[in-house]
Amino acid sequence: MGVIAGRPMRMRTQVAPDRQTRRGVVAVLAASLVAPMLLALSTSSTTAGAATAAVFPVVQANATGVPPTGWSTAIRSAGSGMRKAGGPLTATTTGSGKPAIFGLSSQSKVLELVADGAGGRPWNTYAVSTLTGTGPVNAGVAPLLEPGGALDVFAVTTAGHLLLLRQDGGAWTASDLTTATSGPNVTGSPMALLSGGHIVVLTRTANGRVLETVDDSLHGGRYSTYNLTALASGPKVANDLSAIDSPNGDGLLHIHGVDAGGHLVEYVNNDSGGRYWNAYDLTAAAAGPTLKGDPSALVWGGRTRILGLTVEGHAAMYTATVSGGSTTWTTKDLSARAAGTPTFRSAPSAAVAGSALLVAGTTIDKHLVTLVVAAPQVGPQAQDISQAVPGIPTFTGRASVLVHNGRASVFASALTLPVAGTVGVYAYPSPGRALSDGWPIIGVTGAIGTCSSPWTGLGFTPHNSNDEQTGFAIQNSGRKVPWMSYWTVSGPTNKKCHKRKDQSPAAFYKVANEGAIWVAHQIDAYAADGLGIKPDAVILDDEGYPDFHSGFASVSPSMAPQFAAYVQGWVDGLASVDPSLSPGVYVPQSEYLAFHVKQLSIPTYIAVAWGGSTPPHRLPGVDGSNIKGFIAFFVNSNPAQECALAHGAVDLLSSWGAPWNTLQFDAGVACKP
Repeated sequence: MGVIAGRPMRMRTQVAPDRQTRRGVVAVLAASLVAPMLLALSTSSTTAGAATAAVFPVVQANATGVPPTGWSTAIRSAGSGMRKAGGPLTATTTGSGKPAIFGLSSQSKVLELVADGAGGRPWNTYAVSTLTGTGPVNAGVAPLLEPGGALDVFAVTTAGHLLLLRQDGGAWTASDLTTATSGPNVTGSPMALLSGGHIVVLTRTANGRVLETVDDSLHGGRYSTYNLTALASGPKVANDLSAIDSPNGDGLLHIHGVDAGGHLVEYVNNDSGGRYWNAYDLTAAAAGPTLKGDPSALVWGGRTRILGLTVEGHAAMYTATVSGGSTTWTTKDLSARAAGTPTFRSAPSAAVAGSALLVAGTTIDKHLVTLVVAAPQVGPQAQDISQAVPGIPTFTGRASVLVHNGRASVFASALTLPVAGTVGVYAYPSPGRALSDGWPIIGVTGAIGTCSSPWTGLGFTPHNSNDEQTGFAIQNSGRKVPWMSYWTVSGPTNKKCHKRKDQSPAAFYKVANEGAIWVAHQIDAYAADGLGIKPDAVILDDEGYPDFHSGFASVSPSMAPQFAAYVQGWVDGLASVDPSLSPGVYVPQSEYLAFHVKQLSIPTYIAVAWGGSTPPHRLPGVDGSNIKGFIAFFVNSNPAQECALAHGAVDLLSSWGAPWNTLQFDAGVACKP
């Protein structure tokens, strides 16, 4: 803990034309020194970066709950013309209110992936460098949304120039701010923010000087560049920068970096000690840990917080407390306070989600992990997204956290795309044909609903059922192929298949429980025929009598208790006979939402349509961590189109991140993946 005293409080008036309110001392006392200081930094030195970038699939992890309590994932770079992008990824919100991600192509060109819904696709990719005629840039660009709706993207070229790529009214333009301000060459990644109504861009030179490029219109152009290291007589930095305005409205801008010794340093325009800009050693002030990587600053709980990565790989948080004109700094090791002590490979990112602090990053074992701190005095809760959501187990690089419409997302680079193994077929002409055609997952119906106990079993042939044939086909192939076994169970009906008077939750529990007990006995009997494997998922399907939706056709939220009881009856019935069987439930998206299935702990398989002008579409809110697959049925009237359309459907289903998805073709149609 330490104290930095003597920082006078200054109010910043909004956007005066001469910017005297923010840069008054520099403009009045040092106007003649600004240009010489810039020219003293040689502009002939270039920082040439690599012309190529390592690229990876772009994954969005969506939080459930505020603060986050669970996660679902989707591969946002699939099915949109771009499968991979180089990081670190940066996320923002566009002028139209859409989430957007920025990364690099394999040629180190700027790419934008945005949820604009164009062309019937949820996400689309735009080659910003191509649209602006600009060349390769360093990894890590800085997007910034202007109050008027224009989207700015700042990047450093591999030749060391600061670029502004600007989208206003749909069109993209480019400006070289290094040339425009006669500034020095820079390196690394820029950082951009709105401060006091002005756009501020922070960069560093190859020898560690801190530069501020700001739209102050003071020197013959919109932007000017200032050497803050010279103005503050401050330390040089070894990493990229972060910055934030004071949360108490005093008009001060705080810039943070890490010096060559691992100390967290701060530049602030507090007009103290005869200098407008001053620098402070926060590691010394707080007796805090030394850091590596780039810091990340934000305001949480009314205080400035700076997240950094310690040399041990822990997520550390520096906190400022302002009292009586002095600032006290303290530190916490968030990793050490969390279960499992997550150790990160790269500097964590952070954002405020509701009242909670969300910290995210990739760990040394390549997992994507978050630390959720519900309140300043509450210990962090570690959430391993890689473990919670199967199918995309490993990640690399620095993550980016975005809170959009009150909902938190983490964008990260996946090391692998699970396309090949996550989409199979349901109701294929034969299971053997599905295997020989190369489909990696097989779904099959064991039986459909009946109007009396056990409420299922129609179409089931002992010792020769479609379900058992599927098991033998997989066993004989010698391959490990997920086997999804569906069973339709009717709701409470009479022998005429009409709805019973008793439609209570207990009645729904009873029919599903009796059905599950019967199903478990049938599956266990397969072993007597020589089958040595069991289905990977035994899935309840509510397409039975009395309304071909097992009594749930109205999809009324008032039926949520009945549906929960129906599901619990299935789970309990299977477990009472064979606890090794894994239960699941199959529902359309409307039921998932109306019946609050997200809150149920059972693995869930979501029905969606596909075909022709109807690509699989995922409704908002269908995003729970219990979703294990999307089950797509063909709705086009022209079966001849099925095989041609299947590849796009596979890509889109794969992009949603669930491990076990299937396509259903028309009867008799077979298409290779």
